[in-house]
Amino acid sequence: MIIEVCVAVSTIAFVILVIFLIMTLRNSCATLKKTKNTLTKVEGELKEISAESLTLLKNVNDLTVDIKEKSEALNFLFDPLLKLSHGKSHKAKNSYEKLTEVINYVADAVILLKK
Repeated sequence: MIIEVCVAVSTIAFVILVIFLIMTLRNSCATLKKTKNTLTKVEGELKEISAESLTLLKNVNDLTVDIKEKSEALNFLFDPLLKLSHGKSHKAKNSYEKLTEVINYVADAVILLKK
């Protein structure tokens, strides 16, 4: 009789254990489904963000190239200042050469202002 009671108790314990395992597996399955849905949504959002980031980088690169081109176009105006800052040249220019250079710079400035 004692053996039959022990077998009944262990059978009941085993059934309870199986029930808890099934409940745990169902909860785990539901959690995995939610995780899958969340990851799918995040993946879609990441694609959108990366597309916007690529567009932004392209715009920044275009702007940088444009600024560089405009800066290089203005270099002729600042060359005389650069030459003055480096000091007088070793060759003395006569007044005719200086006047010609000034006229060229004024003409370049007028062309720039027209643009």
